[in-house]
Amino acid sequence: MSSIIIDKPKIRKGYSYVLQSSVLQKAIADSKLYTSVHLKYWTPNNNENVDWLLIRGEYWFPNQQVSYPRFFIEIAAVPVNLKQQAAFVVQTAVISKLINWMVQQEQLELRSTILEPYFRAVLTNGSLIIT
Repeated sequence: MSSIIIDKPKIRKGYSYVLQSSVLQKAIADSKLYTSVHLKYWTPNNNENVDWLLIRGEYWFPNQQVSYPRFFIEIAAVPVNLKQQAAFVVQTAVISKLINWMVQQEQLELRSTILEPYFRAVLTNGSLIIT
């Protein structure tokens, strides 16, 4: 079972996070992932943004400074008027794809040439784009 570190700062007025950490923790536990996860919540600075980065993930192999693999997952805040739509998209479409991506990364060999170390879910003009 993976260890999860959560960094969740107080949110600024008029914004709301798109996902509760307990929902992601349950999805990670259900998938039996074993890699450590650093979960960080953040608020974008741009109030006039039309593209909203909802979740971003990175997979880091062990290196000289840290001897174990880990995931770095960022969950964004959106303006409260977008919260309902963004939260629905995250819970119904993004979480399953994020977990599938995480499982695939865990299964790769060190220095794999098929590594996809980045995951991004963006809400653009009401449409979800996952890369």
